[in-house]
This record gives sequence, structure tokens and C-alpha cells, in this order.
Amino acid sequence: MAFMMGGEHSIAGMELEIRNILDKKEWEQAYQYEIPVLTWSNEGSDDEVAIPRFSPRTSIERMQKQLHSLLTS
Repeated sequence: MAFMMGGEHSIAGMELEIRNILDKKEWEQAYQYEIPVLTWSNEGSDDEVAIPRFSPRTSIERMQKQLHSLLTS
């Protein structure tokens, strides 16, 4: 699934991969109490960076701005 958000803080072109944490033992151990989990990794890298959970009331614009800031720094 690709991000389709546009605008000043666009993250278009990035891909979203949905995973089941039960698929790998290390995912389950790391994230069992932190669902939902959002992580980011560079293409070709096995390193993942956890992205802080957003409040359910966060606007799309605010979420987009925060993701843009995290993913382009």
C-alpha cells in the first residue's frame, strides 16, 4: 500500500507494509504490548526505527507533517 497524501509535507512514494507481529517471535516479544506499531526502515536496510504512536485525534495534516519530519531527517 502506498501513501497517497499530497501537499507541503507529502510522503507520497513511500510504501506501507502491514505485518502480523505473531509472524516472528522477535516481533511478538518486542511489540506485544505496543499495538499498533509503526516503524520505518530505509530500502535495503534491516534496521527499523519505531515511530511514536499518534493520538486517535491527530489530524491527517498533523500526522503527515510529523511523519515527513521523522522520515526526512
